[in-house]
Order: sequence, then C-alpha cells, then structure tokens
Amino acid sequence: MLSLMRKHATSWIIKVALFLIIIVFIFWGGYSYTARRASLLAKVNDDYVTITEYNKAYDNLLESYKRRFGSNLSDELLKSLNLRKKALDMLIERHLLASIVQELGLMPTAEEVRKSIEEYGIFKTNGQFDPRKYDMILRRVHLSPEAFEAQQSLQLAFRKLQKIVTRNAKVSNKEVSDYFHFNQDEVKVVYVSIDPGDFKVKENPEKVQEYFEAHKEKYREPEKRKFDLVVFRYSDFEKKVKPTEGEIKYYYEEHKRDFYKEKQVRARHILFKVPPKASAKELEKIRKKAEKVLKLAKEGKNFAELAKEYSEDKASAKNGGDLGFFTYKMMVRPFSEKAFSLKPGEISDLVKTSYGYHIIKVEEVKEAKTLPLEEVKEKIIKKLKRQRAKDLAQEAAADFADLAFSMESVSKAAKEKKLTVATSGLVKESDPLPLVGKKPKVNHALFSLDEKEVSQPLETDEGFVVGQVTEIQEPEIPAFETVKEKVRKDWEKEERKNLAEQKAKDVLDKLKQGKGIKEIARSEGLSVKDTGWFSRNKPYPKFSGNMRLFELIFSRDKKHPLPDSPVEVRGKWIVFKVVEWKPASEDKLKKEEKRIYTMLLAQKKQVLWDAWVEQMKKEADIEILKDEFK
Repeated sequence: MLSLMRKHATSWIIKVALFLIIIVFIFWGGYSYTARRASLLAKVNDDYVTITEYNKAYDNLLESYKRRFGSNLSDELLKSLNLRKKALDMLIERHLLASIVQELGLMPTAEEVRKSIEEYGIFKTNGQFDPRKYDMILRRVHLSPEAFEAQQSLQLAFRKLQKIVTRNAKVSNKEVSDYFHFNQDEVKVVYVSIDPGDFKVKENPEKVQEYFEAHKEKYREPEKRKFDLVVFRYSDFEKKVKPTEGEIKYYYEEHKRDFYKEKQVRARHILFKVPPKASAKELEKIRKKAEKVLKLAKEGKNFAELAKEYSEDKASAKNGGDLGFFTYKMMVRPFSEKAFSLKPGEISDLVKTSYGYHIIKVEEVKEAKTLPLEEVKEKIIKKLKRQRAKDLAQEAAADFADLAFSMESVSKAAKEKKLTVATSGLVKESDPLPLVGKKPKVNHALFSLDEKEVSQPLETDEGFVVGQVTEIQEPEIPAFETVKEKVRKDWEKEERKNLAEQKAKDVLDKLKQGKGIKEIARSEGLSVKDTGWFSRNKPYPKFSGNMRLFELIFSRDKKHPLPDSPVEVRGKWIVFKVVEWKPASEDKLKKEEKRIYTMLLAQKKQVLWDAWVEQMKKEADIEILKDEFK
C-alpha cells in the first residue's frame, strides 16, 4: 500500500506541479530574448538559440525521462529517443512562437497573468490562493516568482495563439456516432485454436540438411575479435587521494542544497478501502465502520493492534500500520496535508483519499534542515575521492594509450608499465569482455577499430579501459555439423507450424462448405471456444494485442462471417466465425457523445496546430549553426 501511495503521489506531483511548472522550463530555462551569447547554436529569424540554453534544456529533458523510465532508461532507448534533436527542435519552435505572439500583440496583461496563477490548484489552501505555498513550491523546483510569471505570460500568449489557429476545427454528429460505434459495437465469436506444439514430426536428416542449405544466412556467425585490454579502475586511484579539510569545506558550502532534508513524518494508518464506483450506501457503510475504529483509537486503544485487526492496507497492517518516514510529496495530497499538520502522538479524524478512509497517527516528526558538515563529511570525502580518482584514472589511461600507440602494442606498453593485460578469446560485439564485462558502448568502440589499432581511453562505470585489436575473424557460415542440433530444432518447429497451418486451412475450408464448427472440431479432436460479447473498447482477453485479428473480426458481416484465411495468434492458428452482432445502444451514445465530441475536437485542433507550426517553421529563417547538430 505504501509503495502504491507513493507511486500515485509522485504521479500527482508530476502531472500537476511538474507538468504545469517544470515542463514549461525544460525549454525556457531562464533565457531572455535580448541575450546574445558568444556561443550560438541556432538562428530563428532574428533570434538565437544559445549553447547554454540548449544544455539546460537537454539536461532538464533528460532528467524528466529519467523520472519517467527510471532504471528502464537504457542507452539503446536513449539513442532511439534522440533527445538532443528533440531538445533543439522544441527550443526552435518555442523561439519561433514567442516571436509570433509578440508580433501579433498577444502577450497578456499583468492582471491576466496574476489571475491565471491564482487558478492553479496546487497553489491553493482551502480553495484560496496561498502566497506562502506559492513561494514554497517555486523554491522547491528552484524557480523565482519573477521567472515563473514571465514564462506563465508566454504560456498564456501561446494559448491565445492556439485558439486563433484552431478555431475552425469542427466535429460532426456523424463523426461522433461513427467513432462511438467503431469502439462500442459488440460481436460474439466461436473459434478453434490449432497449436503447432500438438503435432509430432518424424526425424528426417535429409530434410534437415536441405533446410540448412536453404537458410544458411540464418546461421551466419557475426564478426569476432580478439583484444588485449588494460583497465584503470577508479578504486585503485582512490587509495592515493586524501581530500584536505579546505576542499571538504569548500565542497560542502558549494553544494549545501544537496544536503537539505525536507520535513519528514513517521506515521501509522488504518485504511478502510472504498471501491472506485462505490454507491452512497456503500460509502456510508464503510464510513460508519471507520468511525467505530476511530472512536476506539481516540479512547486510547493500542493503535498498532487496531491497525493489525482492521486495516485493509495489508502491507502495513502486519507492522501495526507503520508507514515509516515519508516526505510531503511521497503521499497523496489529502493524506500528507493531514499527517504534516499533526504533532507526535496525535490521531487524525477520518481522512478521505482515492484509496478510502484513513485514520492517521503521527509517531515522529523530523523538521526540515540542512545537515551539518560533520554528518555528511564522510559522504563528501567519498565523493571527492571518486572525482579525483576519475581524473587520475583518465590521465593514466591517456598516458598509457599514447605509449601503446607509439609502441604499436598494448601488451608491450603494459609490460613496460608493469600493468596487467587481459586477453580475450574471439568474441562477438554483444559478448562480455574480461575485466570489463558487458559494456555496449565500449564493445562498439572496440569493434570500430582496425586490426592492430589501439583505442583511446574508453570510460566505464568502474574506470577506463584501453584496448587493442589483435585478431579479426570475418563473419562466416559455420559447418553444418557444428550447428546441426540447432538446425534440426528450427526445421521441426517450421514443420509443426506448417502442419498446424494446413490443418487450420482444412478446418476453414469445411466451415466454408457449410459444415458446423462443433461437428468439425469433434472430428478433428479440437475444442470450440466462445468469446462471449466483446468490442474494440473491451476486447476478448485471449485476442488482445493482435490488431490484425480484431480488424478481421470487425470487418465481417452476416454474409461473410468467416475470415479468408486462418490467423496466427501468439504462435497458434485461429479459425473463427462471427455468430452474433450487437450495435451499441443509442442511449449509451447520448451519454458518451459529449466526451467523444470533446476528445475528437481536441484531436482535430492538435492536428491543425501541428500542421500550422510546421508551416511556420518552413516559412521561417531557421539555420543550425553547429555542424554536429545538422
């Protein structure tokens, strides 16, 4: 429960505070239109995008993706996202739009800006704009009121411009109806599933050999290489680094913000869950149950024992409802507002959140503070040692690479420097390397070298590595005997798939001849399954994810209830027949039409806006000034 609450609280902050505030600044990080820097990246009409501005935008954009993807943000994903181009494109677009709203006189008045800011729910307390909360939230995201208000002014101008551009967007009643029926109309299907795994294949060495000859490229081994490697680990250099008291103190003063700890509360809670669509009667029943337990808690009953007995948050209940220490933004807002208003030992009244009713008891409070130097000294020392060790390791690796280059040999240079050389066997680019492990960037760099070439120092998480290619084995097709077992398995898999497909075609042919699906299934040893009613909006679970199958099913009609051919779904062959159709009710359409209209209109406006912005870009004088960004 705690992790779920924290997850949703984070979602709330991102969607509200960061979406409404920080995202604006990803591409507007504090530049002014009159600023002229020595380092310019792009020209947008008479304006410029600076390197400084770009670096800040890129860093903020990267940070936002790190928050979104966490540990799943791999190097490959980062490469596919192409954040460098995305950051520059967005900056160019923002500069262009800023100049347009200025030319059209769309900049809002100070009163309009003030009113728009006062409407932000996150800046309100009890429904009223709270200046203290406003200042606190802006400080939390490291923004000044002046900077935020300037950017809010631009955002309002952009909205005015967008309204002008998209004012002709229209959605007809037919479009609403078509969209509704496309997603909500239901069908019922009967089908049989033919699994290739149910078929047996007789051994046939000649066929296996023929399969290999026909699919040789499938078994081609990629290029392999052999390397001599020398690693310069940070940990080896850390032993040589001893930060001085002055360096430690200086680092502390320069990074005090890193040692600021927000206020934390340790609390217990008792949760009474409320279903998302609970009726008023259900809600009242749950509330009364919660009030009875609240009365027991207020009377002095052991709170931890009450949590164990009554709380529906099973994860914390076994610990007496203990949630541990948490900051304000780690919990959903109503929960945090109440928890952070209580003193140690105090018990709240019922607190309603999206999870249900909570009874909260605060156990401890840690006030916000900047940790003193004494508490963080060891952490600073470790950081300084690592930083200096990285510099020393890089210097040593660079000197070694120069020596190895001059001697045309990593092993000879290592012998002279009395360093350890790790020699790999013949490895593919995807294989791990000795002393290095699996480091895609390092492997890619080493596989880009010519034979006998010495690399530059290549950085890893643990240090730098210098490598030399000592042998290259070109891609080759292995002898049949070396891959015989793999080929046999591939051939058998292919044969089973073919047999299953042929049986599915036979079943379909019999259905087309007018035979009943149950009769066919019985004769073929298959079972008939009934999907029940389903729609595109609420798909049949076993078909979900297969858009081709859905389109085939929903394109059938009473004259053509069968597909033209069997459909492969997750490795199995499906033969289906649509047996019933049920259009969604017009009453439901009436309930949904406003939502659908709003959604379709928003989509049309976005298409119009995107097309207009692209046209403005084509007409603008935009020039990329740095070759590496072209």
